[in-house]
Formats: sequence, structure tokens, C-alpha cells
Amino acid sequence: MNDSPSPEPPVASIDVPQAERPADRWSWLDWALLIAAAAVVFARLRLLDLPLERDEGEYAYGAQLLRHGGMLYRDLHSMKWPGIYAAYAAILGVGGENRTAIHAGLLVLNCATAAGLFLFARTLVDRTCALFAAVMFMVLSVLPVMHGIIANAEHFSMLFPMFGLWRLSLGLQTRSAINIFIAGTLVGLGPVMKQHAIVFVVLGGVETLLLPWTGVATSIKSRLTRAAIYSAGVFLVWGIMLLAIWRHGALSEFWLWTVQYPREYTSQIPVIAAPVNFFYSAVPILWITWPVCLLALVGLIYTLRSGAAEHRFWSLGLLLAGIVAICPGFYFREHYFLLLAPAMAFLSALGVQALRREMVLPDHPHDYSVANTIGLVAIFLPLLFQGKLLFLDSSRAVSRTLYGLNPFVESPDVAAYLSRVMPPDAKLVIFGSEPQIAFESQRRLATGHVYMYPLMEIHPLAATMQRQMIDEVTAARPEFAVVATTRTSWLPRPNSEPFLADWMGRFLRDYDPVGVVTTQTFENSESTFSEDGTPLPNPAAAVGEHPNYVMIYRRKPTR
Repeated sequence: MNDSPSPEPPVASIDVPQAERPADRWSWLDWALLIAAAAVVFARLRLLDLPLERDEGEYAYGAQLLRHGGMLYRDLHSMKWPGIYAAYAAILGVGGENRTAIHAGLLVLNCATAAGLFLFARTLVDRTCALFAAVMFMVLSVLPVMHGIIANAEHFSMLFPMFGLWRLSLGLQTRSAINIFIAGTLVGLGPVMKQHAIVFVVLGGVETLLLPWTGVATSIKSRLTRAAIYSAGVFLVWGIMLLAIWRHGALSEFWLWTVQYPREYTSQIPVIAAPVNFFYSAVPILWITWPVCLLALVGLIYTLRSGAAEHRFWSLGLLLAGIVAICPGFYFREHYFLLLAPAMAFLSALGVQALRREMVLPDHPHDYSVANTIGLVAIFLPLLFQGKLLFLDSSRAVSRTLYGLNPFVESPDVAAYLSRVMPPDAKLVIFGSEPQIAFESQRRLATGHVYMYPLMEIHPLAATMQRQMIDEVTAARPEFAVVATTRTSWLPRPNSEPFLADWMGRFLRDYDPVGVVTTQTFENSESTFSEDGTPLPNPAAAVGEHPNYVMIYRRKPTR
């Protein structure tokens, strides 16, 4: 096996005749793709101040804990591996602890992921189609219908695998052990951000074992050796992660929250309900992305019929990986579909490549304007379909459209009030799944339970979790309490364990209401705060008949 640096491999194309032009000349197609990419960047810049939703709040609060000496899994009970919190901590370290920094970080990360996909595609197709893939990815991953404007963990889980697959493709073409090892470390970082990205690890392993290398016969021993080198890179990353958690004394909590609880979490939805959940999310996404899906279908069919073996392996592998990634637990949440974006972008680029081969004008054999125009239409139509949210609506309106009456729009007001009246070292408890309030108020929670959902689910750990939260809050004696009444902040079941609800009523007897934010309509909410921290004279009147509100309580002085 040759570990020395190897020359760059020749780019494997899909055998489309190319009219090469000087590298310093930009065609109309280059400018059109640049405009599409600029439109995506503009949309993200315009929505930098988008209110945080609860997943972003969780990651930001976890990052805040890391930056100020807290410990994941002990001070924050989460089933995510620690990479997403470390990534958020890096963003907050550069841009400050605010939502604008988070969304600016997402913009940079998204562009970097597109660059990784471009480099990967460039090892397989020509420059133009690699650009198509990169820009198509940027478009797909910004669409509000897939919550692409939200800094969800899916965005972070694709960054390193895209660069890893690029290095793996080069490593397999050049038989470079160093590249294959580097690929393993990069792809291994994907699940550290979110476990769903383990599909990219499996994809890399399968490609390492099965992918033919430039048409040269390869022995089983050589393939197993390369697979071992790739696996060594993956397990090195995971081993370092586990070692760090063990050294901080949180390995048992890590095991509980990332292994034991996920088994319960992914068993909540019966298989019979999976099709309903899938269509509930997939149909709106398909309604927006159908031009991309059609072009990707063309690329898939053409590649299966006429493409090189390398194209078939990678395109099918990416597609299957994306499909598997959206399935855990049969939740099919909108942002899970982001993990299909690399496959759809790459397949759509192959679709453009196929059209360029089949739609050549007899008198102009190097004129691909028809095929290129079809590709551009597929890129711009989804942006047009979602143009109101991306380019016109206010950040508040976008949040309301995506999340309805969830109190994300109201959370900055609640957090700002808490920042004004709470001492910096005072503890806070939030009864509801609204960790973004803790992050934006920059106050420490009295419990590691930032979501109420695990406590409301039906599984053997729920009662233990409820009692744990009660014990943590009782021991911390928080100065302030926040209660979110929106049903989606709790998702209670008819047979949820009752301990927490019963105890919460008794607990709040020792607290006075000092503030309330009421969600009255999609457009309007009303805030009433006691700026000196004294009890509100008539909190019931402030709430009125509106069922969705956030009430803020302060512990009575004598308690």
C-alpha cells in the first residue's frame, strides 16, 4: 500500500463532451449560479435576528454551560452527543452569546458544507455540475419548509462528512492510506454532532469495501486493510469523545441519556403510524422541491442505466443514507429531511449532466444552454415558492408561520425581563420546554431537564426523570420560575406520570407572579412586567381568556 503523496486523480466524468474554456472566463451560467448562492446568503443575513426555537435554545444553553464551567449530561440532560454543544460554544466565542451570532455561524457553516460537497462532486463530475450540486445544496438547506433557516444539528452533522467523503473519494482513487484515515476522522465527527449522521460513517465503510478503484482489480485483503484504516479514523474520534466525558465523571449520565433513553424515545411511535407521520412532513416538502426531485430522478435513472460504477455507488449510497437518516423513531421531523439534501443536490447535478448529453443541438454540439436552463429553473423555483418567508416577511412573522403559537417570539421579552430583575448568580426553573429563555437571559437553570417531553412520554424512565427533576429543583431553591402553558411545550399524554404536575402546583404556592407574556393572536402578544419584582396585582386579568402564555414567578421573601 502506498502511503506517499499521490498525484491528483483524473476527474471521472459521466462521459459528456466538454468545451473547456479558460479558467478566468465566467459564463452566464456561472453568474446565474452565483446569483442563486447570493440569494441564499441574503436570505440568511436578513433572518439573522430570527427568534430562537427550542432546539437552538438547547444547543445554545449547553454551549453556555460549557463556556462557563458546566458539564453536559449532568447539568444538561440531553440525548445528543457533545459535538453540537462544542460547535455552538465556538460560534458564541466568536460572535457573542446571542441569536444573531448563532445564525451568522449557520450561514458560514452552510457555505462551508456546500464547498465540501463541491469538492466531493468535483472528484466525480465536471466543474459545472459540481457547482450545480453545491448551489442546489445551499438552496435546499435554506428552505423554511425543512426548517433550513434554523440552526438545527442536522446542518452541523453534514459539514465534516462532506469533506470526509471528498477525502475518501480521493483516497480510493489514489490508493492513499493517509486520505482514507483522514476521511474516517472527518466522517466520524458527523455523529458527534448528531447521531443520525452515523449513516455517513456506514456509507464510507461500505464504499471502502465495495467501490471499484479506477477499474483495477483489488484483492479482498487490500479492501479490508483500507476499511480498517478508515475505521481507525472513525474510532479515534469517538474514543477521544468518550475519554473526555469519562475524565469529567459524566460517563454514566452519558450512557443513560444517549443510549438508554434513546431506546425509549425511538419506540414511542408504532410502525403503523409511520406512513402518516412521513406524509405529514414529506408532502409539503415535495410541494416546494418537486423541480429538484424531478431533476434528481433523471440523474438517478440515467446513472443507473449509463453511469460509471463509481457514480452508481456514490449516488445510490448518498440517497440510501439520507433515507435511513430521516427514519429513526418514525418522527420524520421536517429538519430531518435536511440530511437528504446532499443526495438530492448531487443527483440533480447528475440530472443536469444527463440532460447535457441527451439535449445537445445537432448544429451546436457544445451548446448546453437548454440543459443548463432546466437546472437553473430547478434551483430558482424553490426559492420563488418560499420567497415570502425568505425575502419579505419579518423574523417574527417567519417564526409564527413555522411554529404557530409556540412562545418563541415572546421568549426574548421574557429573557430580557429576567436579565433585568434576576441577580446574575440566581437560579431559574422553567416548567416547559423553552431552554432558549435560559440562554437569552444568561441565567443558570436549577435542573438539567430543559425539555418536559421525556417526562411526559410513556416509558419506564419517565417517573424516575420526574422525581429527579423535583429533587434537583427542590435542592436548588430557584429564585425565579417560568411556566409555559402552550401545549406543545409539554405534549402531555392521557396516561403521563402525574408526579411532576401534582408537585408543581404545591411548589408554586411559595412564589408570586411578577410577569406574564400572553400570546393573543398570530400577530400580537402582550407583556405585563413588574419592574421592581413585586407581585402583579391582578395576573388573571393580564392573562384573560388566552390559553397560551408564559408566567414568571418570584420566590416569596419569607420562603
